[in-house]
Amino acid sequence: MILMRESAPVHHPMDVACYDTVIRQVVPDHDLLLSHICASLPAGCRNILELGCGTGLLTGRLRESCPGARICAVDISPRMVEVASQKEELRTVTFLVRDIRDSWPEGPFDAVVSSLCLHHLSSGERETIATRSFHALAPGGRFVCGDIFRAESPDVEQILCSMWVQKMHRAGASPSLIEAMLGERTGRLPLLSTIRQFSLMMERVGFSPVFLPCIACFVSLAVGIIPGGGGDSPRGSSLPEQSSLPGADLCRP
Repeated sequence: MILMRESAPVHHPMDVACYDTVIRQVVPDHDLLLSHICASLPAGCRNILELGCGTGLLTGRLRESCPGARICAVDISPRMVEVASQKEELRTVTFLVRDIRDSWPEGPFDAVVSSLCLHHLSSGERETIATRSFHALAPGGRFVCGDIFRAESPDVEQILCSMWVQKMHRAGASPSLIEAMLGERTGRLPLLSTIRQFSLMMERVGFSPVFLPCIACFVSLAVGIIPGGGGDSPRGSSLPEQSSLPGADLCRP
């Protein structure tokens, strides 16, 4: 089901028609990120809101991991949602063409998830989304956000950028695509948070604990839990014992 709201496209410089291929070239750890997102869902997850679903790559993983769950997926791009909604495995998903800063479907949700979306917003808007997620989740629910972050220092940014170029090249990205992505990152860099800033923001709005299951170059996954849910563990893993930012395991291809 698709519910429409007209919006401007934000996905550049990647063409929608080849997005599913290109995203894996410019985010070489993309599939690993999606696997960690699904592993971080609470046990018995029945009601999921996905913010910034794109062409449904994460949506498909969510459906596979939670076959009986109600999934509502939101994206600002009508073309992206059109591609996602035509995938046979996503026929039971409700899609909304809508800016995630606008109204959301009624909760409560067991999980609010997002992949490679919130870096399009300002830091204040990201905090607003985290706060709205906190209030939209049931006790024990989880805000699971995998996104692109800024390095902690210019020196580390330069090192990670060099690593990223090598990864994109090995993944089959063309020189012109690599150049375009580098330009995209340079222009967006002042607007990005570091993963530490993002994690502390999640704690500030009320999530406890907040932990980082996955860090791979510029891409990291942060998970925040609503207190009072009985302590269910993530799907296929165990929660760290620390109640505040415990660090992260490195994702490896």
